[in-house]
Amino acid sequence: MATQEEIAVIHETSLHGGHLALDFVNTVDWRLGPERRDLLPDYEVLVHWGHRLGVITDQELPRFLGDAESHPRKCGQALEEALDLREALYRIFAAAADGGMPRPRDLRALKAAFADAVAHASLVASEDGFTWSWSGSEPWHRVRWVVASAAVDLLSTGELVRVKQCRDEGCGWVFLDISKNVSRRWCSMQGCGARAKMRRQYRRKKAQGESLAPRGPSC
Repeated sequence: MATQEEIAVIHETSLHGGHLALDFVNTVDWRLGPERRDLLPDYEVLVHWGHRLGVITDQELPRFLGDAESHPRKCGQALEEALDLREALYRIFAAAADGGMPRPRDLRALKAAFADAVAHASLVASEDGFTWSWSGSEPWHRVRWVVASAAVDLLSTGELVRVKQCRDEGCGWVFLDISKNVSRRWCSMQGCGARAKMRRQYRRKKAQGESLAPRGPSC
């Protein structure tokens, strides 16, 4: 069962991805660093993430949280499959950010998740035309289905060229760069960008200090 601290963290975590699928990938804090932390340790936390991002409505939230108690095995499996998809998506989008090609097995994992999503979805009318709806059976897979659909949409549009990976040491978050010249380097200028700037200044001052230090005899 999730703790109040774990639930609070997922509600307070910054959303710098700029896209639902990328924000899901970023539910690992300091992904490339020694203090890597999974922000989705429990199915209940996954549900709260889905609620925060609008995947689960206010009216649906109590039922989803109730499923964690009434269907623990199925919810545990749903969490595991969602995290497997998250890691496949990380590798896919990190490869795209680096100008490379995703591994076939990761694309197959996304394809399987999307096929499962479509198999359980209905097309319903919306203000902009039609959209997918997952209000039927097996609701514990909702987050995975919505994320898979969003990821396929991102991969199949011209926006993929705007996917970047944060260059701060240890971060590794992915984001959609909507800047005019597509030159953004960090997931957040206030966080990772500021830290990178401080490190550069420290190294420059240190190098200047060493160059001005008196030198002893060479032998």
